Amino acid sequence: TLHAFGNRLIVMAGRLERREICGLQASDRRPIPKVVSYAERAALIADCMREVGLKVPDKETPTGKADFKRVMLSYTRKLQNYKVFCCDMAIMDNMAAGGRPFQELDSMRLFGQELELYHLYCEKLCDRNQIEFCDMLSMGLAILKQSSRVAKNVSEQFAAVLVDEFQDLSPSELALVHRLSSNISLVGDDDQNIYSFKNTVIDWPCLKQAAS
Repeated sequence: TLHAFGNRLIVMAGRLERREICGLQASDRRPIPKVVSYAERAALIADCMREVGLKVPDKETPTGKADFKRVMLSYTRKLQNYKVFCCDMAIMDNMAAGGRPFQELDSMRLFGQELELYHLYCEKLCDRNQIEFCDMLSMGLAILKQSSRVAKNVSEQFAAVLVDEFQDLSPSELALVHRLSSNISLVGDDDQNIYSFKNTVIDWPCLKQAAS
């Protein structure tokens, strides 16, 4: 998958490149970034919520455990959706026409304390050398863009790239594909786009602009 490939790019980059490009703070004990677990994520989000002044349910109350789980799930979705949203919107801006705007733009944004929570959570993840699943794409793409060493290594590996189910690619995934090779073949059908619920759909004509 493209997420797995993005993670490979993160691993290919050295500790210095990961720190300078992605902000990941490696240690001797954990030189390679680790995907954050559910328990780690919940504990970290709860800590960040307290720091920015958001209420965290008390797990010791009769309904506390269920309330805590519900709140953590809600904020996990909000933070991850916003992270994907920001990356995809930046890619669409750079493509100068690549796709149509998100259908539910306002619902994807964070404001006030929730925006503070997002930035603090991302900062603490990097300090712990941990990543979210969605970071595999954004950080892998950033490394391809900014590390000439990794980009050269990748370009020499792939004479050609075949992409199946092209209609389901997000802007970030499309941008990553275009940095793998100049010889790309696509297989897809825009009538079978099953991920329209993600609120973004790539237009076929944008391909040439994305490649330029």
